[in-house]
Amino acid sequence: MHDPKTPMDIGNAMIDCLVQIDKSQDCGSCTLCWASKKPIGFKNHSKIILDENSPAAMGHNSMYARNVFDPETYKFKIVKPSTNNKLGKKVTRGKLQGAKIYTVTLEERATCTRDCEHWLDCYGNNMPFAHRIKASPKIMNRISEDLDELDAKGKKYLVRLHVLGDFFSVEYVNFWIDEIMSRPLLNVYGYTRWHIGTEIGDRINEYNSHSRFAIRFSNALSGFRAMS
Repeated sequence: MHDPKTPMDIGNAMIDCLVQIDKSQDCGSCTLCWASKKPIGFKNHSKIILDENSPAAMGHNSMYARNVFDPETYKFKIVKPSTNNKLGKKVTRGKLQGAKIYTVTLEERATCTRDCEHWLDCYGNNMPFAHRIKASPKIMNRISEDLDELDAKGKKYLVRLHVLGDFFSVEYVNFWIDEIMSRPLLNVYGYTRWHIGTEIGDRINEYNSHSRFAIRFSNALSGFRAMS
């Protein structure tokens, strides 16, 4: 754990959950820990708020259909190096210090639960140029191919799930669990709005004790959570 007297930015706090001995521990100044009494005041939700009867809200899909791609025909890698200034390109502290950060971006709303508090003001509304990948069993083969290349580098790496979108099936959760088990260099962290009590949320929770798998439950009342 970090020194509680040392300021911690949000990006590092997200990553530090992978180095805690016990994920129920309070990391002092880390406002992302479920045990912290400080709520997170994120200010990065979309300035574009959908009408609840809009095509994207009603259709459970992105506003930007032209930038939603089929994983089978997508010409680029699905697991991409991080270019996000807040997230950073490498882990800066803890047992993964120096590890490169990669991201996966799915289609918002199409992969999400309608219970999400940000269904209408999803941050994806602000991202017209981001490439989203459609939820499909085919995506798993493509991701595996990308991870093979990262494993070949012989260094630990961190994949952030998901810049947009969410776990879209239990099979997809199981896919990431299997990848963690078979790839000792792979580390995964991220957020989900599928809470404990849903099939997807329960499967994630079952495996959240693994030292290289850390998925926080967004706006949950209990458990390994983050507020937004």
